[in-house]
Amino acid sequence: RCADAELWLGQVRGAPPKKVWTCAAAPGKPRLDGRLDDELWQRARPQTLASPQHDDAEWPANVLLAYDAEYLYLAVSCRKAPGRNYASQPATRDWDADLTDRDRVELWLDVDRDYATWYRLTVDHRGWTGDACLGDASWNPQWFVAAAEDETQWTVEAAIDWSQLTSAPPRSRAAWAVGAVRVAPGLGVQAFTGPAAIEPRASGFGLLIFE
Repeated sequence: RCADAELWLGQVRGAPPKKVWTCAAAPGKPRLDGRLDDELWQRARPQTLASPQHDDAEWPANVLLAYDAEYLYLAVSCRKAPGRNYASQPATRDWDADLTDRDRVELWLDVDRDYATWYRLTVDHRGWTGDACLGDASWNPQWFVAAAEDETQWTVEAAIDWSQLTSAPPRSRAAWAVGAVRVAPGLGVQAFTGPAAIEPRASGFGLLIFE
């Protein structure tokens, strides 16, 4: 399927052999406050994370991506999962905090579609982050994150400078490989593509195509 995807990208004819996620061109920069009311999020197409192995209809999750010449933007919207710990924490965040017991979303970005190497960006309901490159957690990119929540839902907005990911911003119609999961500890895993698993399975990544 990965080889078929490369052939499809060369011609873009017929149905894609992998699931496609369109990264919207941002009409303007968002105000990073954790509330998804900016124009670019109205334009971006949400991707629902789900798992056929679990009854997760009561705690849905959506992830959105957008970009401009300076940043890749990420938005997360999750219904709080029953029985999970959503206690607040001090405002100071630690690098690569232990998020094992936290409701969180991970984004996996394979910028050259080699299906062997990728960036791993993790954010939880508090806006705390984790990141790794080639499995190396000592990679600590600078990215900007804001979180918000109410009694039933948590949301996150983030922006990461292209210099942290690649030598130049992607052009329109450029394609990366992408995966995304939401982990609700003790309940299950929701994913952009199947099978839903906490650890990445790169061959199952979908295609991220820049608008």
